[in-house]
Amino acid sequence: MIKRFFEIKKESGIKVAVAKAVKYAPVIILKNIGQRLFEMNSQRYWDYRLLFNWTGAGGDKQTQDFAESFIENVDRSYVGFDSILDFGCALGDSAPVFRRLSDDLEIYLWDISEVGLSKAIKRNQNSRVIRWDKTKKVELVYCSNVIEHVLDTEALVNKICAASKKWVCIQAPYREVHANGEKITPSNPNGEHVWTIDDDFIEKKLNLPIFSETRVFTGYASQAWPFGKQVYFIGRIP
Repeated sequence: MIKRFFEIKKESGIKVAVAKAVKYAPVIILKNIGQRLFEMNSQRYWDYRLLFNWTGAGGDKQTQDFAESFIENVDRSYVGFDSILDFGCALGDSAPVFRRLSDDLEIYLWDISEVGLSKAIKRNQNSRVIRWDKTKKVELVYCSNVIEHVLDTEALVNKICAASKKWVCIQAPYREVHANGEKITPSNPNGEHVWTIDDDFIEKKLNLPIFSETRVFTGYASQAWPFGKQVYFIGRIP
């Protein structure tokens, strides 16, 4: 928590750092309890977070903000779709955002946490969401702010691609590093985050032969923690 404070102070100034510390200190403490009880980023860890330490930490607003930033920053004339799967949906707060795109859009949700997924389906009934059954292929698989948490990125990308018949979007914090400028890595993580998603990561981990073409967009999501820079990697499934 102290490290995050100084990161924000360096990037945005002392006033912003203090305001965020006051707002988020209680939820950070709850998250730290989860980190002591469960293996970081495991299913049980995310069950805990989505039950006790998600909405209070602003996770619902983040999910919504990420989806809105995707719509704002990714060229829809390039990426067209009539069905979408939010792969790693948390509590599904992207669903109302995507529903505004089209009344006919098919919206599927999935998350590693069955606890979170069940809540997501219930709380987004008005958006007519569908629980993904792990076999349905959709035109766009949207995976937002997940990959920076995942050690085996190759396995994640393969799962995402297997669910898509046209497009993949991998959205993540862009160029997030430690306060000293060092990259975030599995041997040098930053809390839940185990990767810095930068151009080098995209080239090595995402620009893969599985895609027939790729494009990268960048943008900003105001609710992102600790900063708002986002990258949107778009891959086309042959």
